[in-house]
Amino acid sequence: MIDPAALHVWSHRVYFVLVCLALIFIRLLPIDIGFFGLPGPDLMLCVTAAWIIRRPDFVPPILIALLFLTADLLFQRPPGLHSALVLITAEFLRRRVQRYGDMTFAVEWLLVSGAFLALTVAERVALAVSFTPKPGLGPMLLVALLTVLAYPLVVLFSNMVFRVRKAAPREAGILGHRL
Repeated sequence: MIDPAALHVWSHRVYFVLVCLALIFIRLLPIDIGFFGLPGPDLMLCVTAAWIIRRPDFVPPILIALLFLTADLLFQRPPGLHSALVLITAEFLRRRVQRYGDMTFAVEWLLVSGAFLALTVAERVALAVSFTPKPGLGPMLLVALLTVLAYPLVVLFSNMVFRVRKAAPREAGILGHRL
């Protein structure tokens, strides 16, 4: 019989993949998802950060790399750049959660905001150094700002719909170690 804890983790991994694929599909549709002519936030990045902070065992690094590499290829971005930076950001957030444990939401939001800003600046620098055509600085920073503003809504959605909450102190992952 399947261990209930393992089933719970694997079902949420499937949910994560389905949510990310749905977000990729929506961005590929010929509709504008922004409001009032503004670009839309990077919801896939928000979902990844929210789930990493709440339940790191639901989002393994290989899943992040594969999903964001798929997005890079489909959105015709430089293959691997955004996915590598997202993976570095996600692992940074994972380590902070392991080190500091429980954070208030305000501290979490500030941490995620700084990580998103660092990701945006690093991507901009990497594109400039490689002489790759890049969007203007204004639109990139606007997307980062809108992503930061969308983060609390994504956390609320993840909590209400998928029940992605922070693990209890004595709750163990599928490998038996504390989360």
